[in-house]
Amino acid sequence: MAYDDAKTRATPDEQAAFMRQRMGVAARAGTINLRCAICGSTDLIYEDSPTRFKTLAEAEPHLREAEAENLRAREFFEASKN
Repeated sequence: MAYDDAKTRATPDEQAAFMRQRMGVAARAGTINLRCAICGSTDLIYEDSPTRFKTLAEAEPHLREAEAENLRAREFFEASKN
């Protein structure tokens, strides 16, 4: 989830509460699954930090690479269960 902190001027606690609230809305709508896609844990940690990207389009190649890395990690964990 992305937001413009320069516009919100929210504190870190407010940002975390906002993120939890929005994730809950998305989960209830079926938009997201609140489980780690790598290990299946429901003990999720929300990361909140600035990004060097100005747009989602600029970030997309990097997000796709992270997604691929996560899928490789998931495959590793799945294979190790057998």
